[in-house]
Amino acid sequence: MELDIHAELTRFAAERELPSIVLGVSRNGALLATHAVGTRVLGRDLVPDADSVYRIASMTKSFTAAGILLLRDQGELELEDTVAVHLSGFDDSVTTV
Repeated sequence: MELDIHAELTRFAAERELPSIVLGVSRNGALLATHAVGTRVLGRDLVPDADSVYRIASMTKSFTAAGILLLRDQGELELEDTVAVHLSGFDDSVTTV
């Protein structure tokens, strides 16, 4: 299954009335890919990027883990899946979710 990342992030943000979302994929501390939608400042056309700062404390890993486990519980992914199963442009060298 191949996802249109821009469309999915845009839909997700709109459904939850979020001003922006930034997606990042990293491996061994290296940023492999990013994608962003929305605006950094309401009312202005300032698209977020990999350097955008969100004030969510140190909860990123907890949010990511919870989201992945929810997707697993919904049958959308397996914890052993490679990133390439869900995101086009990646090969199997990017290992498990």
